[in-house]
Amino acid sequence: MHLTLVFLGEIEPARVDAMAAEISRPVEQPPFDLVFAGFGVFPPRGAPRALWIGARRGEAELRRLQETLAGRLERLGVARETRPFTPHLTLARWKSSRPSDRSRVLQSAHDRVVARVRIDHATLYHSRLSSGGSTYVELARATLSGRC
Repeated sequence: MHLTLVFLGEIEPARVDAMAAEISRPVEQPPFDLVFAGFGVFPPRGAPRALWIGARRGEAELRRLQETLAGRLERLGVARETRPFTPHLTLARWKSSRPSDRSRVLQSAHDRVVARVRIDHATLYHSRLSSGGSTYVELARATLSGRC
């Protein structure tokens, strides 16, 4: 699983090295714990397409990390997402669903802590899509330095 901080989409190969170098610089932020709890579905109305779990604790620290990395990439010409950053893990996708699936999922969901993860780095991945599923190749890693 991964949590997307900045979605890049298609990038020209000539720009990848500069982006990897920018992401590789240490982030002056202490490592932190991220706690996941609370389920939801996308989109907010109609038939759901994805089931997700949200971040409960560590969200402010994660937003700070996301802002730092988005800023680094913006300096290289990557436009910032216009929608607010909503930290979540996508757990499942529906191939086909009905609007009633939304209420069934949300009624059975609970708000207990499901996972706690120590965040001490962020990774830039190249995703390769195929009929067998996605594979991810690490291009760069930003280590949280422990300093503020």
